[in-house]
Amino acid sequence: MNLPHGLLFHHFHGAGHPKGQGSVSARMFLEILEFAGVDNFLPAQEWRERAEADQLEPHHLCVTFDDNLLCQFEIALPVLEEMGMTAFWFIYTSPFEGQAEKLEIYRYFRTTAFERIEDFYRAFFAAVERCNPEFDIRGRIAGEKAKTYLPTKSFYSVADRQYRFARDRLLSDDDYERIMSKMMRDLDFDPDAVCDRLWIREDGLRHLAGSGHVIGLHSHSHPTRISSLSPRDQEEEFGKNAQILESITGETPCVAAHPCGDYNRQTLDVLRRLGVRLAFRADMEMGASSALEQPRINHAELLRQLPDWDHEAPAPHNKAKE
Repeated sequence: MNLPHGLLFHHFHGAGHPKGQGSVSARMFLEILEFAGVDNFLPAQEWRERAEADQLEPHHLCVTFDDNLLCQFEIALPVLEEMGMTAFWFIYTSPFEGQAEKLEIYRYFRTTAFERIEDFYRAFFAAVERCNPEFDIRGRIAGEKAKTYLPTKSFYSVADRQYRFARDRLLSDDDYERIMSKMMRDLDFDPDAVCDRLWIREDGLRHLAGSGHVIGLHSHSHPTRISSLSPRDQEEEFGKNAQILESITGETPCVAAHPCGDYNRQTLDVLRRLGVRLAFRADMEMGASSALEQPRINHAELLRQLPDWDHEAPAPHNKAKE
């Protein structure tokens, strides 16, 4: 698409970080950047300034990372440093208060405890059935709403969509957490044992901020559907997010990325009140409708366009190899 946009990255594998669904290696990260055209990328600070002044050109790109993941810092950052590039890092902050954010814990669990993602999905839906046989989870996810959930994520399989539909739309937060906790106990998975390998620490954020990268908001606890929260709760999420980041970096964040690409008009109002001048979506469905709705393309979309892209596609995971 011929319009300025960001490239969105999440998980990386290598250097002790396991290969999982959607993860890429340092080499694949470099290949993606080269495929997109290294000369098209602007330093993060320059992108922000040009975007605010409406001076971006159609070919301009930027690199963005969501979720404050240690694998990004340990695997992707050295590639950027070698190339003299900087990026936007959108950080959720609950881990800095000692909270093991379940979204990432659950991903690590399904990545390392199951040979294939399909094995996890089968086990998950079986667990839902055992907890509440009358809920008819199979029937509920068989409909078109579940099969076409999150339509802008073209890289999701039908099973990916059904799982996220059940998580986001059918199960209460308490029910979902209870099911996942039981699955982890049944497989002797200790969530506390993996926390040190999941998130960037405070000194890492200070390094990024001091090296020309741009640190931005991504909410405090990363709700998967922040638009379902009241304006007051949304403001609390982003307000606490901003306070913690400023306390670590000494800088007031003025950029943001919408968690899971989800937001509504109230979200944009909250961000404006907090002084955010630039924010990113997680899709390319339209151009920048406002400064707070900058488009991004997920790296999984670019992988599809690379020659022989599937030579490093997430393979069945063998936890014994990691």
